Amino acid sequence: MRDALCSIVIFSGLAVGSTALAQQQTPVVPPPGLDARLYRLPIDSEAMLWTNDAGTAPSGHWRARLGLHHMSNPVVFTGPDQEEIEVVSGVSEMNLTGGVSLAFLRMGVDVPILLRVNGAQLEGAAGIGDVALDVKAAITDREATDAPVGVAALMRLTLPTATLDAAVGTEGLGVEVEGIVDKRIGAVLLAGNLGSRFIPRAELGALEWGSYGYGRAGVGVFIVEDAGLSIDLAGHMVYGIPLSDPVGHPAEGILGGFGRLSEVLVVRGGVGTGLSGGLGAPDLRYIASVGYEPEEVRDRDEDGIRDKLDACPIQPEDVDGFADSDGCPDPTQKVTFRVRDHMSRPVFGSSLSVQAEGGIEEGGSEMSLEMHAGTYEVTGRADRYEDRVRRFTVVEGRETAVNVDLDPLFGEVRVIVKDGEGGYLSGTVEVDGERPIRIRGGLGRAEVGLGSHTVRVRADGFQDATQSVEVRSGQRSDVEFALVRAKAQLTDDKIEILEKVFFDVAKASIRSESHGLLEAVAAILLAHPEVTRVRIEGHTDRRGSAARNRQLSAARAEAVRDFLVTLGVEVERLEAVGFGPDRLLDPAGTAVADELNRRVEFVIVERQEQASSVPVVD
Repeated sequence: MRDALCSIVIFSGLAVGSTALAQQQTPVVPPPGLDARLYRLPIDSEAMLWTNDAGTAPSGHWRARLGLHHMSNPVVFTGPDQEEIEVVSGVSEMNLTGGVSLAFLRMGVDVPILLRVNGAQLEGAAGIGDVALDVKAAITDREATDAPVGVAALMRLTLPTATLDAAVGTEGLGVEVEGIVDKRIGAVLLAGNLGSRFIPRAELGALEWGSYGYGRAGVGVFIVEDAGLSIDLAGHMVYGIPLSDPVGHPAEGILGGFGRLSEVLVVRGGVGTGLSGGLGAPDLRYIASVGYEPEEVRDRDEDGIRDKLDACPIQPEDVDGFADSDGCPDPTQKVTFRVRDHMSRPVFGSSLSVQAEGGIEEGGSEMSLEMHAGTYEVTGRADRYEDRVRRFTVVEGRETAVNVDLDPLFGEVRVIVKDGEGGYLSGTVEVDGERPIRIRGGLGRAEVGLGSHTVRVRADGFQDATQSVEVRSGQRSDVEFALVRAKAQLTDDKIEILEKVFFDVAKASIRSESHGLLEAVAAILLAHPEVTRVRIEGHTDRRGSAARNRQLSAARAEAVRDFLVTLGVEVERLEAVGFGPDRLLDPAGTAVADELNRRVEFVIVERQEQASSVPVVD
């Protein structure tokens, strides 16, 4: 690099000037007004040692830095006899900087103190450099959006306060304007500067040095929260000097590091070198600084969460019990809930209970809520249905429909009733003795609970019939009956039998062919507990002794009573009476009349009318 610097030919193309200078053999003295100090310590950069970032501190926040830096051989060239002339061989400098923020502006000052300047006719000279005043205005904040890019503008005014006749200051006011952009990507801060500095022109031999444009790029890597490494690259282009002449295009790179020592102190340091043979690009540059930089306590959205910890620093947190510590308003999505049965039909009278962010939300069979993204539980309930708990996930940006399907705690019993010839019958059906349900056209339906049930059907003129059935959740169980013609039927005042009760001749023993008839009578009595008293009457024809016939008819009535008791009929509901020939139905005395008069009748003596008024359900 030193060779490159030494190869700068300041007087190239101007042979007359260089020859005259050689003939005079006068020492080379840097003219006043030429400022080879391209570097200035940034007032408020967060991570880089030269590149400015676009950030500004909260209003009223101030900071100050004390920087030390040394550059070697910033102005060196070769004379006409190829001798090396060190116009400025080294500069040791201390910078005092300070800045204060007001709204989106940052006002700053930079006071350079030249501790030691060496070079042609300058050995250990000290003094003051050009004081600078600047203002930086934040245009956009890099933390304002999800893809943040910060933009700022800077304007600096340099005052001709240099006290040394060396290449360390200008003879007039200087004005500098600069555009700044930056972007934070995770732990990496990227920044770029593009600007122009307007200063009075100065001549060094045939060289005219003056206003220049510049560009800087910086990268800061936060290894931990408040410490890291940085890289700065800077390039300059002096207006009026051809691109082919490297003297007017100095470039430099700096590698540095930074770290916070306490809540108010930050140290920085780095080393740089020139990357081209331009004027002001040194062989080496050493930088160290310590800054009074109190941690910024900023809460731009005033949600109580410091910007440093706030994931959305310009959008206030919506305090609603959901992720309230991240600083971001949490978007909600519409969630619709419905209760359905196993057939995907609405369950009227059902209810919902949703475990939401703020607690339990209750509703009917349908409800809608605004909910944040996440996983939750909803419970559906309804009478005669099993409670159902369902987990569901709300996805940001997508409406959600949650159906809670309940399993019924009942099933359907379908009863099909026919006669012996396959014809359909009408009547009633009872399940477990509950209220009777009508059977029309041979078909009846009932919803019942799960498990085993007893189904009884009745149809006029037919014997009652009973079956057992197993009912499962949401299923239909079919039960088919083929009824036989009734041998007895219940009327208002008696149990009317459609066959005769036969006994052995002149005896009270019941013949077996009448057992079925009496079983039908017993079934009627068992099915109708409201019939609380029945008189069993025995009758004979008028042949033979009347007394003997009364005795025989009483014995036969008692035999029928005892038979019914064996079938489960309570004995206290039965009384037996023998009338013999006293109540003839036909007194004609013919064989047909005698057959008609020999009979057993079941007369209802007592009935609880309220028990027989159970309504029939359609």
